[in-house]
Amino acid sequence: MKDEIDPTIDEAPISDPGDRARRDMRNVDQLCGQLRRAVFRRYVRSQLIEMSSPVAHLLDGFGLDLPTALRRLYPTASWPRLAGDVEPHAASFANLRRGGTHVGWPRSSPADARKAPMGSLVLKKEPSSEIAEVKLVGRCLELLVMGETFEFHTQAGRGRFVHRSNLPATMWSSVTGRPLDQVVRHPLLYGRGYVVDRSGDHLQGTFFEFDVGTERATMSS
Repeated sequence: MKDEIDPTIDEAPISDPGDRARRDMRNVDQLCGQLRRAVFRRYVRSQLIEMSSPVAHLLDGFGLDLPTALRRLYPTASWPRLAGDVEPHAASFANLRRGGTHVGWPRSSPADARKAPMGSLVLKKEPSSEIAEVKLVGRCLELLVMGETFEFHTQAGRGRFVHRSNLPATMWSSVTGRPLDQVVRHPLLYGRGYVVDRSGDHLQGTFFEFDVGTERATMSS
């Protein structure tokens, strides 16, 4: 990715002072927008370290490589207000697992307030009703896929699939240790070797959790 600013602006002669002022302010807005995008791209290059593994599969399905996807990433309302040095998601969850104190979804902490997404890319294929989003959270690219009956998202090398209705306990209480693609069906999850290690019910529906791993996020300059 290159931090390029297009210096081309409209400098055609305009006799009316008001029209000229409005034209000049449009030029200012255009250059400010280009500068903002350049600063954001520089931030992404310096911040991004890794991505949850399903992100690569998702991008492949849309015919995108990582550099192209990152060029299309747009800053969220949280950037740069909440931008800063935050620990990679993978480290925060891996430390819990190594300590043996908790296996499951990372819990909220004061640091989570600094893990709001800084960048977002929304992807959709017609006529599918699914909407996918690639997000820069901390130093990691994560994904969120939403369909009519489910939600799948990643965090810290973990995945969570939520069925938006509460299934009977007999259907989810005995799935721990089973391959995920024997429990739920989705192209992003099929044949990946994911194994359910936690399941349960909450207000959003029945959820299944599993390790997805992370991989290095490399970008061309």
